[in-house]
Amino acid sequence: MQLIVYTPRGRYDVGRLGGGDDGINATVAAMLAVVQDAVRSPDVAALAKALPSDGAIFNVLRGAQRFVRDPAEAELIRTPDVLAHEFAALGSMTGDCDDLACLGAALLAIQGTLPVLITVGRRPAGLGGRLEHVFFGHLIDMRGETTRANVFPLDPQETHAPGEWPRVPRVRIFRATGAHAP
Repeated sequence: MQLIVYTPRGRYDVGRLGGGDDGINATVAAMLAVVQDAVRSPDVAALAKALPSDGAIFNVLRGAQRFVRDPAEAELIRTPDVLAHEFAALGSMTGDCDDLACLGAALLAIQGTLPVLITVGRRPAGLGGRLEHVFFGHLIDMRGETTRANVFPLDPQETHAPGEWPRVPRVRIFRATGAHAP
């Protein structure tokens, strides 16, 4: 599977993704880099300013996203700049869970919280466990551990309420350590 990042400046083929945890780690690493870059975007900053809380971010992203699947054999990441520009122009945005997770994490970072990306799978590792869904959240205590107990999850694509964890056997949390507004 090919990893491709779409930015306002064009399309970038990042490379082929491996399977299993290697593929998950490579995808999340690319997503974290996208989030770090997005905190310097004027379009993303303008959207963050209009959304004063994690609840406002959750509600707007839940209402504005039109889900569009990635093509077969490609993992596409549409950057927060692309989504913020689309939202400003149309009042909606298209993409999938990784696109929405990057935008949500960037908005939280601009607002001063420490965002996380959360991957989930319905099958445990070792039994064909793979990345099936990704969403965002933030640390409750920014000096604390990166555990479920210290993360407030936000998944505007699924039916979970803010703060509610999905009931799945595999959850991995990735701290967006370098994602801070300038």
